[in-house]
Amino acid sequence: MQIKRDSQFYRFAAYGFLKNLRFFDPFLILFFREMGLSFLQIGTLISVREVATNFLELPTGIIADLYGRRLSMVLSMVSYLSSFMIFYFFPSFYVYMIAMIAFAFGEAFRTGTHKAMILEYLRINDMTDMKVHYYGATRAASQLGSAINALIAAFLVFYSGSYKIVFLASVLPYAANLVNLMLYPKELDGELRSGEKRETIKAFLGIFRNGDALKGVLNSSLYDAFFKVVKEYLQPILKALALGLPIMITFGEEQRTSVIVGIVYFVIYIATSYASKNAGRLSGKFGNEARALNYTYIFGAVLIIFSGLLQIFCSSWRTLDAPST
Repeated sequence: MQIKRDSQFYRFAAYGFLKNLRFFDPFLILFFREMGLSFLQIGTLISVREVATNFLELPTGIIADLYGRRLSMVLSMVSYLSSFMIFYFFPSFYVYMIAMIAFAFGEAFRTGTHKAMILEYLRINDMTDMKVHYYGATRAASQLGSAINALIAAFLVFYSGSYKIVFLASVLPYAANLVNLMLYPKELDGELRSGEKRETIKAFLGIFRNGDALKGVLNSSLYDAFFKVVKEYLQPILKALALGLPIMITFGEEQRTSVIVGIVYFVIYIATSYASKNAGRLSGKFGNEARALNYTYIFGAVLIIFSGLLQIFCSSWRTLDAPST
């Protein structure tokens, strides 16, 4: 199915591409370790981020409804930028909590808002029947950004010999995205609901009384939670792999790790970019969107479980194979 690739399509794609240039993403856990944080402290920071994001979903959603989606997205970018600067300039566990809360504001202002803008654009242009193909195409740009992000981040760490630089470098694409979002047309704000706070809250709470809606939210939330945990702790595993390989032994730990992490994340996101680009075709093969979504959730869950079991097996094998003293 052919989609309309006008200037707004490329703005949507640019948003996703720039948003995923989070140079810290492949190295976040390793950055915290470099700063001297324990895994308990790292887990605490991630918990603060996730709890704050969930807590802020409702108030930030109300702001988007009352004052417009564009303002919500601009506030999201400003929150992200504040977070990056705090991480770079203030290396302290307790200050990092503030940075995580600022990051959570960015996530909460953004979550669902940009997708709603895309759907509004499709509604205005009478293209709602193409939503899977259209959103898949813009999502492919996002995943391509993630793939390129991994390579750039790896280069930055390799060149500087430190993980810290990735936060300062992330300021540039997010500042560019801030400008991009400010150029979005006003019509994408949707219908503003000034003075309807009670109705907005009531509509939100109504999700929990709708069985189908609640099932969709729980499916998505559980899968995202598992995926985030697995994704974050992939980094120490890759570091151990990098240091265990008999290659580039003349370079430092960070440099060797950056090469392996960059390559692995690049391959992962190139694959997800291809998958996103073909989401509409996959949905058609399953007959409907709901069935396709359920099957992909199940397949993803199986892969997560398999990767966990494989890691346990490999750890046990290394323990048994280690020479006794």
